[in-house]
Amino acid sequence: MNIVRASSAKAQLVHNDQVKQVKTEEVSADEMWSFV
Repeated sequence: MNIVRASSAKAQLVHNDQVKQVKTEEVSADEMWSFV
């Protein structure tokens, strides 16, 4: 399970660094519980 946690933490860092100022018209968060 440690490898899953480590890769998840790294993915979050990369996402937070790369995904910025995304312009959206509509956001839907009704399926957030299914995020893996």
